[in-house]
Amino acid sequence: MKPGRVLGDLNEARKHLLQACSSGNLLDRRRQLAELMEDFDEEDFLMAPDALNTLGLGPNSPECRMVLAAWVEKEPEVAMERLAKAQRGILLPLVRIWAERDPEAAMSWVENHQTSEEKSHLVGQVIGAVMKKEPAQARAMLEKLSRSEQGLALQFLMPDGLAADGPAQARAWVEAMPEGLREQAAAMLIEMLPGSRTAEKFEWLREYPGLAARGFTWQIFREWAGSDRQAAEAAAEMLEAGPEREAAYEGIYTIYLIKGDEKKAFEILERSMPEFDERKLEAWLKAIRNGPTELALEQVPRLSDEGKREAMYEYLLKEWWREDREEVKKWMDGHPIPEGVKEKVTGK
Repeated sequence: MKPGRVLGDLNEARKHLLQACSSGNLLDRRRQLAELMEDFDEEDFLMAPDALNTLGLGPNSPECRMVLAAWVEKEPEVAMERLAKAQRGILLPLVRIWAERDPEAAMSWVENHQTSEEKSHLVGQVIGAVMKKEPAQARAMLEKLSRSEQGLALQFLMPDGLAADGPAQARAWVEAMPEGLREQAAAMLIEMLPGSRTAEKFEWLREYPGLAARGFTWQIFREWAGSDRQAAEAAAEMLEAGPEREAAYEGIYTIYLIKGDEKKAFEILERSMPEFDERKLEAWLKAIRNGPTELALEQVPRLSDEGKREAMYEYLLKEWWREDREEVKKWMDGHPIPEGVKEKVTGK
């Protein structure tokens, strides 16, 4: 064993760590492990995770995380360099621990780090740690990054539980971002907020209209209609005519189809089409499951293609025929339909 080493080879390391981690009480294990690590050198710290892994205490175990965190707290730069070379894939939480104590040193190390694919993630961890204590400092760090780096780092900056906090906390987080990142931060927030706060999502959409082009309008109104269709329809009605309003109605329309209310879905569909869209009508006709078949049949003449009209008549009438043959016969006798459809439906 080298002078200063606590652990020797892997077998000796196993023996020491097994003894330290033998208690069934997590607090006792932590205390015994802390005592063992008091005189660890960097070779001990590097060997300990391998030894723990052979004991069934892998990289995500509390014991392994405790060892690595202790090393980073004791010798942050040495620990990060050695672990990066070992390619252990555990740098993200460790650089955050370092950043909580010395953000400038942690950021400096990350900026010189060679594994470029991890760099943006590591930067996010550093800024995320700073954001908790010094939002202004974190914002200054973000502003030094390129636009693409900012976007990647933002993924790591949303505090745990923010979506469960109130609107004031959510707004404070978005507004703490550099101005150029606030729309992206609002987009992340919208995706995280629960369906019970859809009205709040709508307010963010109004504040950042650019989100509409990214599909958020359809998503928001679909969720809103799932919990409060009346409120969603009222909000959609308030929107100016155009693509955003059409997307809002399409989101509401989807919910009515899911709920099996095809008649109401058709009403919403009509509102979503300032100009007739044959593609949308055809999709609605194919979605009919619970009626209203007669309403659907009345729309078939609006299809421009003769072949599609005939096929749709046949499809709708055959579905209805399975439920009520007499009503289908009455309807066909009273309405002009393409030749041959009646025979295909009745089989006569």
